[in-house]
Amino acid sequence: MSYEIRAMSFVEILDTALRLVTNHFVLLVGLMAIVHVPGGLVVAYMTADLAQVLDEISADQAAAVMTTGTAAFLVTMTVFSVLYPIMLTATMYAIDQLYHDREVGLGEALGQGMSNFKEVLGTWFVVTSLVSLGFICFVVPGIYLSLALVVVWPVMQIEKRFGMQAVRRSRELMNGNLLRAMGIFLVAGLAAGVLGGAVAWIPFVGLVGSLITQSATAAFAAATQMVLYFDIRCRKEGFDLERQA
Repeated sequence: MSYEIRAMSFVEILDTALRLVTNHFVLLVGLMAIVHVPGGLVVAYMTADLAQVLDEISADQAAAVMTTGTAAFLVTMTVFSVLYPIMLTATMYAIDQLYHDREVGLGEALGQGMSNFKEVLGTWFVVTSLVSLGFICFVVPGIYLSLALVVVWPVMQIEKRFGMQAVRRSRELMNGNLLRAMGIFLVAGLAAGVLGGAVAWIPFVGLVGSLITQSATAAFAAATQMVLYFDIRCRKEGFDLERQA
């Protein structure tokens, strides 16, 4: 399946990202499902179990159960925070290989997800901290940083830049492309929201189906970031002409 690396229009970016996911659904969605499905099931089980228990016990017992449940929830979120960067790195690697018409398997992608783990985890911490701090500071800085750092993951995958180097490189590439990126991800988010809402109305799909839909949405977002990254490099740096040469 051939995909072009060139400057693209708004619609072409979304279309290419969608084709990447639909043509390689099992691999890309499967990678994201490795972290989304177990984590979602654990949280749903804990929430349902706590609600039932709290209705049947005394106030003192309820306080003890809430403390235990909170601790378990924090542990689950910590595990998710560690696994998510691994699986996103693996997904980005797979998308990069597929975009270049190279075959890639699940094991190879997972292996790449574990490579440079410390650097990736450190960059993930830096990016999430900056964006969170930005939202605390009157929201607008958080929106700016979310857009300015949107291609950090492709930068890590393609250019092997991590930490503040990846942050600076993403800001450099996104300079002059923030509004365009906002439009692209707003449309992508709206489409994902409509899909998620439609799935939720299907009676027999259930929780697992909803979590798989979330995994597909995450894979689509990753593919959109990768396509946008190459689009910007073609526009700013003539990356497509460089490849041809």
